[in-house]
Formats: sequence, structure tokens, C-alpha cells
Amino acid sequence: MPMSPTFSAALTSSIDEFMTGKYGRPRTLVEIITWLSNQLVKSNHPIGKAFELATREEPEDGNDFFSLLKAPKRLKGELEAFLSPGIINFSTSIERAMLGQLPWNQLPLEFLMVWIFGRNRWTVENAKPIKVGEMTRIAFIVRNPSGIPFLLISASGDTDECAEKQGKVVHAEFTKTFSEDLPRFIVTISNENEGKFKQGLPGVIRLHYLSNFLISHS
Repeated sequence: MPMSPTFSAALTSSIDEFMTGKYGRPRTLVEIITWLSNQLVKSNHPIGKAFELATREEPEDGNDFFSLLKAPKRLKGELEAFLSPGIINFSTSIERAMLGQLPWNQLPLEFLMVWIFGRNRWTVENAKPIKVGEMTRIAFIVRNPSGIPFLLISASGDTDECAEKQGKVVHAEFTKTFSEDLPRFIVTISNENEGKFKQGLPGVIRLHYLSNFLISHS
């Protein structure tokens, strides 16, 4: 599916924001595809403009977005190849959590964290799994584009407070074997997902604000 740079940037930004709940509840991939297709007729919307630019190109016959909309299975495959299956798993897990089929404290957000790191040119130096009861969380040692290291820990819960508590438990377990002095932050997602950034020791970052945090700390 050929994409212009403008289209690609707009698409990844919008998927990021919708899946992490910037505009209300987190949306599933199917809902996002529907929303994107609706923007085709809104030339005053950034996504509509990006689609318009993309369709002015001359892709291979039958491989343009309009054709793919008529072939949902193929479109799904194209999106998975573009985004990788990990984000599909995240979207499905969000849906299951909202339907009460998956406890919020088991929501996997590690893939999306790595995806956001990469989009902001941060590199993952080490990803250490931390076992907490029946849950496994990841402590990421990452470096910003300037090479400065940070420690970012994943956590989730039904409420922001529950997610923060899980993150602090993971942090405590991690520090038993890791004592290097790094800026440390807990990245959370919850059914509330309120607020943007809260400073503490360690600090807490809502997942939907992670991109902004990475940009401001680059």
C-alpha cells in the first residue's frame, strides 16, 4: 500500500492517539479503519488532506486505499504489515478489557511502548521482564536521541491509582537487582487514563502522554 510521507505521518499519529484513548475511550482497529475511511470526504481534515495527497500518486493497479477498502481481509494484512501484529494484539486486549473479559491489570502495553520509542527515535538498550505474582511486566532501559539513558516501567490497572501501585511494585522488584542511577518513570494505562504527567519518585506517565514526554526529554 504505497504511502506518501504526509499520509504515513498522519496515519500513525492518528492510530496512536485513538488507540491510547486521547479522544475518549480507546478505539479498536476496526473502528479506526471506519473513522479513517470517513475522513476521505472531509477535505478540511488533516487525515482527509493526507488521503487526498496519497490518492494523487499512481500506485499499482488495485493496490490503492480505495481498492483495499473493498477487500477488508487484504486491508487487514496490509495494516498488520505496516503496524506489525503487536498493535493488533494491543487493540484486541483493550476491547476485551472494556468488555470485562480481561482484567485491566493484565493489559499488555509493552508493544505500544516500544512502537512509540521507535517513532520518537529512542532506542531500547535492555528490556528486563519482572515477575510480580502471576503478572510479568517489563522494565525498559532506553536512550533518547542524545544517548541519555532512562528507565521506563510498564504498568496497568482498573484505575490510575491501581496502575501506579502495580508500577511501584514492579519498580521495587527491579531495584533489587539493578541499582544504577537513572531517571525512572512508570508508564501506565487504566480504565480512567486521566491526567497527562505526574512527577514523583519514581514519576508516573500516562501511556497516552508518552510521545509528548519522549519529545520533551529528547
